[in-house]
Amino acid sequence: QDTQAHIDTSIMVPAGALGEVELAVAAERFLWGENLIQQHDFTEVEAAFSVLPNEEWVFTVFQDYSDNPLVSSTGNVAEHVYLAGEAQYSVSSDTTLKLFYGAYKAGIRCAGGQCKSLPGFKGGRVALAGQF
Repeated sequence: QDTQAHIDTSIMVPAGALGEVELAVAAERFLWGENLIQQHDFTEVEAAFSVLPNEEWVFTVFQDYSDNPLVSSTGNVAEHVYLAGEAQYSVSSDTTLKLFYGAYKAGIRCAGGQCKSLPGFKGGRVALAGQF
């Protein structure tokens, strides 16, 4: 039988002059049972550390690790390690500007209740999102 161990947590605490800090971590270990086409066991870890100095700004450092043989991307720090940073500014209650630089692994990404399969990414990105 296949076995999966999974844990995730998010902790946000006040940090004085820094405002608030948040640490979010998710990890899984997948052990394949006996299969016709034997897969390789794998581990994945995603972590994000954010500093929220006020209501307008969020600064985040992301780290991904995956030795899943089905992930079709290579890390920017090591083969299985990805590192990135992002600055997010709320222009208004309906508009957000994001500046991202680094890398993340290929795989399924979920946001706002929607999930999609994305390729791995290395480089910089500027995004402006608005709601109307």
